[in-house]
Formats: sequence, C-alpha cells, structure tokens
Amino acid sequence: MMKKLLRQQYRDQLASTSALASFTVPTEGWVRLVRKALGMTLRQLGHRMGVSTSAVARLERMEPEGRVTLAQLEKAAAALDCRVVYALVPDGPVEETLARQAERKARARVEKVSVNMALEKQQLTPQQIADRIAESSQRYLDNPPRDFWDDDPES
Repeated sequence: MMKKLLRQQYRDQLASTSALASFTVPTEGWVRLVRKALGMTLRQLGHRMGVSTSAVARLERMEPEGRVTLAQLEKAAAALDCRVVYALVPDGPVEETLARQAERKARARVEKVSVNMALEKQQLTPQQIADRIAESSQRYLDNPPRDFWDDDPES
C-alpha cells in the first residue's frame, strides 16, 4: 500500500512538468541569451563568476552542445541573478509508459506460455491470447515485480 502511494506521489509530481513539454532551449544557449538580455559583456560575467573571459566564452560555446555541468550552469546563473531549473519531462503521461511496459512484459510471457501450450496440443485462440495479455498487463500494473523494467525476455 505504501509503495503504491509513493508511486502515485511521484506520478503527481511528474504531471506538474507537463507545461514544460513544449519548452525549447534557445539555440545560442541560456547563458548567452540572458547575458545579452541584461546587456552584460563576457568580461563582466567572467568577473561576477570569478573566471576569465575566455572561460565564459567557452561555457557559452559548450552549453548549446550539452557539454556543461549543472555546477557550471548554477555558477553562471547565480552571476546572472538567475537560478537553474532542472527537470526530466516525460514524452507523455507516465501511465502510458507504464501500460506499454506492462503490455510488453505480458505479451512476452503469454507468447512463451502459448508456444508451450501449442506443443502440448492446447493452443490458445488469438482472442484467448489477447485476453491473457490484457489480464497479465493489468496484474503488472497493479503490482509491478522487481524485474518490471528488465529487458530480459525470460522475465
């Protein structure tokens, strides 16, 4: 029960990131964009950060390429009177991601059992297979096993 409540709290928190889904990073990077908006020179930002002008220029080149650390961004943000907001935004509702994984796990399991049953002349109909996949998927969603995210087809 506690695990289920915690999972729901995590999902609720992720749901609040949906507004960020359409958010785009400026092609020149945030540091350069904010610095220019403030009318600050590379030298001035470097002074505020306690680094050289060339270090700021390097940071501004590396940021759009994704080659900066959060610590570097936080230092620049502080010098620009900003803050870094870090988030992972799901591509869609978390429930859909969970349902897809549950269906994959269920399909792999049911198909394996179905092959064995066919060898024993107890083959399931396509509808029975679909029903078993749906039932198994729901069980995975209700009580995900430890190996839920393992990619091993034997799971």
